[in-house]
Amino acid sequence: RIKVILWLMIACSASLPLFLLRNNDDDDNNVNPTIKIKSATPTTTTSISAINNSQEKTNSIASTTSDPYALARTESFGFFYDITEEHWKLYQKIFMEHENHRYPDLPWAYNPEAGNEETLPEIRKKRNWHSYAAWYQNNYEPNFPCPFEKRIGEPMNGDGPKWVCDPHRITKLAKARKAQEPTHPGCVVYSIGSNG
Repeated sequence: RIKVILWLMIACSASLPLFLLRNNDDDDNNVNPTIKIKSATPTTTTSISAINNSQEKTNSIASTTSDPYALARTESFGFFYDITEEHWKLYQKIFMEHENHRYPDLPWAYNPEAGNEETLPEIRKKRNWHSYAAWYQNNYEPNFPCPFEKRIGEPMNGDGPKWVCDPHRITKLAKARKAQEPTHPGCVVYSIGSNG
């Protein structure tokens, strides 16, 4: 069972880790998502210390406003416009405390392509433990709660459909973009298939 949530917001507004690492040096903390919408795509890996420094800076800036939704709205580029600062900070805490791998020092453990030094003997001995399915089962659990995640596609179960984080937000932001600029596509979705 693959437990990876597809975040269409990567194409339509911004990517999740960037939400949590956002630096607000040049931003207006009272951004109205229907008027001023930004997009970004991360290209580098950010260290934990950079995350903490950025988080402290954005928290201190956004906390000075009386708008309880300003922090989440600003750091998510307008995507989460109705999440309170208290809940947003809790989301960040959950994200920061999450470990992506069952064995952090051996992230390739369970992967059938892992060498002997990259896994554990007990994993190799167990039937079906040294497989792609076992690797996905033991790594990368969802680490960010979307209040209204929804499975998109037909049929609703099985291969094909994907979990999307709060698709109603994507619709709202797309409409706002088109209202601001009629020639804007609103939202571009990239679907990369694995079967040609």
